[in-house]
Amino acid sequence: MTNNHIINEKNYKENKEIQIIFDDGKINKNFITYPERKFYTSENYDTTIIEIFPKKDDLHYFLEISQDDEKSIEGINAYVLHYPNENESKISLGFLKDLSDNDYTSNSDKKKYNIPKINEFDLGHTCRTERGSSGSPILLLNNLKIIGIHKGFHPDEKRIYLGTFLKYPISKFKETKNEIIIKLKINKEDLNKYICFLNDPLDDFGEWDHFHGLEELNKKNAIIYINNKKVEYEKGRKFDKIGIYEIKIIININITKAKYMFHNCNNIIEINLSKFNAEKITDMEGMFRGCCNLESLDLSSFDTKNVTNMKQMFTACRNLESLDLSSFNTKKVINMTEMFCDCVKLKSIVLSSFDTKNVTSMAGMFMFCDNLKTLDLSSFDTKNVTNMGAMFYECCNLESIYLSSSFKTKKVTEMTSMFIFCKNLKNINLTLFNTKNVTDMKGMFHDCEHLKHIIDYSKFDKNTIFEKHTFC
Repeated sequence: MTNNHIINEKNYKENKEIQIIFDDGKINKNFITYPERKFYTSENYDTTIIEIFPKKDDLHYFLEISQDDEKSIEGINAYVLHYPNENESKISLGFLKDLSDNDYTSNSDKKKYNIPKINEFDLGHTCRTERGSSGSPILLLNNLKIIGIHKGFHPDEKRIYLGTFLKYPISKFKETKNEIIIKLKINKEDLNKYICFLNDPLDDFGEWDHFHGLEELNKKNAIIYINNKKVEYEKGRKFDKIGIYEIKIIININITKAKYMFHNCNNIIEINLSKFNAEKITDMEGMFRGCCNLESLDLSSFDTKNVTNMKQMFTACRNLESLDLSSFNTKKVINMTEMFCDCVKLKSIVLSSFDTKNVTSMAGMFMFCDNLKTLDLSSFDTKNVTNMGAMFYECCNLESIYLSSSFKTKKVTEMTSMFIFCKNLKNINLTLFNTKNVTDMKGMFHDCEHLKHIIDYSKFDKNTIFEKHTFC
């Protein structure tokens, strides 16, 4: 616990890292707080309650708040644990006194002692304290639980000290969902080379590429730990040992752009974004593009409600075998061009939550998804899509595509190579297709052997531009 003269709610809202140094009279002990675990603060109480995670062999622990009825505390034994004026810790024994029904302070006293109305001093105690102890916890002697907070001297009664019951709402610090956890695999050939874990900082000519940079992040608002050890902020570094490295990035701002965030980070094998705050991001183009060794991607709590661009978001994630996007809110997305292109090992993908009514381009969306066998697009509303060119290009093992009546093609103008080389595709409802506005469907069903007997050619508008390879 700490007095709010040192740490208060206002100062802590920026997710600042805090180091607490305890002096037990012998050695100093260092702690780092993790606000997403337990962190309570209230300036009404002039105190902050923090759960800390000490180093090994330290015995500090988090004290519980008592749920006892404050009306029944009269005369109960208690003690105050305090550090007067930053001196050694002291324990003062005494008993409690209920002051909740006593109007012991006059208006002049309230003004003199600056007592806010919400924070009447309703808990008294006889535990003798010294100046500089305000904010110290008052604990019940029988169970060591916190009953209240010591505030100061009684203005009239010398033997009574004032405190506050923990009965007003204590504000729990909002969990900092702004954390990225990455696992890198460093092989022998990677040793002493610059390895990126936040987008490739170099272009094809070895020059710094500002276009790909996360310009919002810097050493002032991002903290990086490698294998639980804090390091200087960089978007990558050189490694001198083979192995798996865990990178934790704590971000102290709400990012608005994630364009090419992990672009070409070839050594990443896992990304966990379950505690990443994405609510203000509007552009996710190429976010995981080129993560060719990525095997696991946790997007279970990913907030995409404001995203408008998902172009090439997962392009060339060639080692991903499954992808659960059931948490995605895509109501504002306009562009899904090549979103899953070249995910050659992808076997399952959950798109049940996809709302695509505002999407205009799905060109190449599933291109080169060689290992997909079934694709459930029953949630897709394509009434505003104009481009479906190469949408399922060379999905050579795809057998079934499930569409609903919301799969509209009335506005589509481009269907070139839409199903080309889908040689195992057997089940798809093509009666939904309206090709009246399509201007080009060259190679649309080329090499789709199993569709020969289910395509009703009369449904396709005769004014559309064909070529000899349009159909099977």
